[in-house]
Amino acid sequence: TWSTQMNQPTAEFYSVEVDDEFPYRLYAPQQDNTTISVPSRTLRALTPYEQWFSIAGCETGPIAVHPDDPSITYGACQGQISRDIWEYPQEYHGRANVELKYRHQWNSQIRFSPHDSDVVYHTSQFVHRTTDGGQTWETISPDLTRWEEHRELHQDPPGGPVTYDQTGVEIYGTIYALHESTFESGVIWAGSDDGAIHITRDGGANWTDVTPSGLPLHSTVNRIALSPHDAAKAYAVVHRYRMDDFRPYIYKTTDYGASWDLLTDGTNGIPADHWTRTVQEDPDREGLLYAGTEFGLFISFDDGARWQPFDLNMPETMPETPITDLKVHRQDLIVATQGRSIWILDDLTPLHQIDDAVAAGDAFLFEPRDAYRVRGGGFGLGVHADRRGENPPGGAVIHYAFAEAPASEVTLEITDQAGNLVRTFSSDAAGTAALPVGGGMNRVVWDLRYPAAFIAPGVNEVRSGVRVRVAVITGFVGGPLAVPGSYRATLRAGDFSQTQAFEVLKDPRIPTTVAELQENFELSIRVRDRISAIQRRIAAFNDVLNELDAVKDLVDDAEIQQMAQSIGVDLEAVGSELYKHELEGDHAHLHPKLTTEYARVYTMLNSSDHRPPASAYERLNDLDPLFTDLDGQLETIYQTRLAELNRMLQERGYETVIVPRAGEPPVS
Repeated sequence: TWSTQMNQPTAEFYSVEVDDEFPYRLYAPQQDNTTISVPSRTLRALTPYEQWFSIAGCETGPIAVHPDDPSITYGACQGQISRDIWEYPQEYHGRANVELKYRHQWNSQIRFSPHDSDVVYHTSQFVHRTTDGGQTWETISPDLTRWEEHRELHQDPPGGPVTYDQTGVEIYGTIYALHESTFESGVIWAGSDDGAIHITRDGGANWTDVTPSGLPLHSTVNRIALSPHDAAKAYAVVHRYRMDDFRPYIYKTTDYGASWDLLTDGTNGIPADHWTRTVQEDPDREGLLYAGTEFGLFISFDDGARWQPFDLNMPETMPETPITDLKVHRQDLIVATQGRSIWILDDLTPLHQIDDAVAAGDAFLFEPRDAYRVRGGGFGLGVHADRRGENPPGGAVIHYAFAEAPASEVTLEITDQAGNLVRTFSSDAAGTAALPVGGGMNRVVWDLRYPAAFIAPGVNEVRSGVRVRVAVITGFVGGPLAVPGSYRATLRAGDFSQTQAFEVLKDPRIPTTVAELQENFELSIRVRDRISAIQRRIAAFNDVLNELDAVKDLVDDAEIQQMAQSIGVDLEAVGSELYKHELEGDHAHLHPKLTTEYARVYTMLNSSDHRPPASAYERLNDLDPLFTDLDGQLETIYQTRLAELNRMLQERGYETVIVPRAGEPPVS
């Protein structure tokens, strides 16, 4: 048997970058393919693959995204930077390393300065800097590698007599890792692929060798990760597998490299044969580290003192996946792999809050991450799954944990800033209102919608070949989206109760104000409630019609049977004006009735984030009198003719027909 090639993600990524767009996009170079830009989530009815496109560079080196304009990207391609903007346009093919003026490696670094978006750094054995988009370059460092210790090895092209790689790719003795401090302009760290780490604190005028003591020659400084919490703190990730040394090497300094501590001794969580590739410290919790190794992902809550596996379901098809790069962005963990594409762990906030007390407790409700009110295709929040993966949940993601699954009902209530109940989830409920309550971590997603309109039983249902009373509503009848603002989640389980606050944020891409969204919401609620009122009356008179049918079948009295028949005909006449009745043929044969007319206004209000148009108010002013009139006709039938039928039934000793009360749900 054969499977499609789309049965699993197999892209091989060297590194990954992100931009500050909303939603953010990922940028990465992939082996034997193009560089790509791919969305972190899809908001329209497109697969992520349909929204991929190539950017600067090719399969090889890192990507740099302009901080102010992500349409401008820098990408390396086997020793060059595309536009092309070489520092020195020397032909690399067929040359030994020793012949090259600048040794640009396959993964030569490209970095924008976090302090000046006009400054771009690029590396060979030197650090180069441009301030005019590559038109001119200046070299701001000496050779920061250990070239002189192994110069004699590079007199011939790479590979020697075995592979003889003369493509200009396998260049050695280069700067492999580079970062400028976000705290201090001009503080730049550089690591080489042959075992050296240097730092400058004056923009390149002076460099200091801060290589960890005893780090052997031919050690690849694969990543230098700067702490987002402390200017003097950094992590260096080293691998030596090409020297048959498979040990993990993650170093930490808290004094600008003057001293280093090894965080991976082979006994504290990362196995002794899992060589390391990358590390990141979480910007929201100091000491929370994520590490990528040749065989998966690891996490530490104590700044590297102890590690534990963190692969979760990534990826399900292969438990041992090389992790090449990590980024923490907007409380997401982005993971680039060598052979299993890019993964995103959405919402790291539970990791920011968990501690020994939380882990030892019986129950805990985590503070939810702020949720963006974002529209996607149709009327959802853009949640979309396809063959390449699955979008993050759309809405407010609420995490909670139990030591053991509670024996009694568990509820989660969402309330607005005024304390009004918005939504309720329950462990006893089914469908979208169901609340998972297993032992350990659980989560539920509030899609940011209020409850939908009440729809009478049988409405929007078609039973083929069977004549049934049905209504087909052409339009949206779901709940309106919550207005941006403050909300609360309250978890209750037995004697346990805990409340956490969170914010619903406006989509930053839309110009509509919160006040305009509030106006739209209030009018939407008004229309939703009118649809519900109509549908409750439909459900009520359907119950009455069923009872009248029973009267005709069970009561052996011609006068009563005739009256029941006549009342049913009159109720049917009024009901047929309240909704589309008896679906036959296509929509061209069906004249819109009152429910659908309200649903048309409701659809317009909920189609996008906008202020209600004047036409919505105009149409409602026309529809409301129609509803009042039809409602009055129903009440007249109930209070006169149905009351008379009940009097006759009672006189003859029969059970009476239940008379609906105005505005109340049906008894059944």
